[in-house]
Amino acid sequence: MHHRETLKQNPPIGIGQISSDIEFSGQSIDSPEEFFGLISEMEDRIDELEHEVADLRTVIDESEEKADENPREDEFAALDRWLQENGPQSDDAQEILLTAAQILNSEGPLKTSELKDRLTERYPEASTYASIDTLWASTVERLYEVTPGFEKPGYGAYNFDITRVRK
Repeated sequence: MHHRETLKQNPPIGIGQISSDIEFSGQSIDSPEEFFGLISEMEDRIDELEHEVADLRTVIDESEEKADENPREDEFAALDRWLQENGPQSDDAQEILLTAAQILNSEGPLKTSELKDRLTERYPEASTYASIDTLWASTVERLYEVTPGFEKPGYGAYNFDITRVRK
């Protein structure tokens, strides 16, 4: 194969006439059997490498699937950074939006009342807000459209898609 251009220009008259001056990987080939043996070894090695590549692709695909199923903490860290740089100025509002994203990510689409209930469980005193309704109006309801990952799949329902944060 190394000297295929030479062989194309000056083909041997018969298979038995392949000479020993043809070298393969620094190794002298003395007979057609040796040449075909080396080709078989190369084909076997190519098969092994193809299997290794297929196995690596499977591992990568499984890893990506797991990342989609169980978002890594750094993805929520990216959302936290976005909130700090582009979100509300209030640390409380940023924390509430991050918490709402984590709740929606783990529990799926929720009705407004369900998400409010989950937030009330986490923030029973509503800290700097007069009530849960004020908390809701000042955070999720006001900012979900501009915060990456939040979506409203229907009237009175909210969802969070972590893949939109990655983008």
